[in-house]
Amino acid sequence: MENDQSAADETPILSILQEIRDGRRNARNLEKDIRQRCVEALSLEGCGETQIAQILERSEKTVRRDMADIRKKNAVTPNVEQAKEIVGEIQQQVRAQIGRLTRIATNRETSQADKISAEAVAWRIRKEFAEKLQTLGYLPLKPTELILTRQSEEKSFAEIEQTLADVQKVAQENNKLNPELEGVIQGLQADLEKAKLSHKATHLLEQQNQQSNKEEPKNEQQST
Repeated sequence: MENDQSAADETPILSILQEIRDGRRNARNLEKDIRQRCVEALSLEGCGETQIAQILERSEKTVRRDMADIRKKNAVTPNVEQAKEIVGEIQQQVRAQIGRLTRIATNRETSQADKISAEAVAWRIRKEFAEKLQTLGYLPLKPTELILTRQSEEKSFAEIEQTLADVQKVAQENNKLNPELEGVIQGLQADLEKAKLSHKATHLLEQQNQQSNKEEPKNEQQST
């Protein structure tokens, strides 16, 4: 019995599952630890509790109990080093995704609409990752210093609006305006509106501060 269990421990879990599916292994004879490893693997494959119960010839109640045990075993406690590793892994995946999209956008055989779509999606991925880094404290919530005149900033807003309009127009002309691209464009348009509001609010605050600074010397003169 111990030899059988030792052999099962050394057998890759996917091989065990394949043997169960082929009828070469009886799922009812699995030890609890091996069964739970099978439950975890099947769950990661996208199987639901009912499917897992059928494959392993167990009740759904047993599968739910196994899932609860698996969650406890895989519970994660706050760990700074692990967080750094995960962020680094995500960063590598983001770079790979942007790299693939960039290759699509620069490929001569890619249509103009697909190039625009690839560039837009790449920008969206980069932006969302930067925002995630901000919420995790890896990047500041806003630039330390960014000085633009009101005229130049309004001009940049207009240029961005025109670019988005061009993207939408080209995509429509080439029948490439799919839901994914529409979502990207709408998201960028919403971000642009937020940026406009932020700029207006900042400009209004600056005006109030300037007005307040002008009034303070007058009040001091009156008091003397």
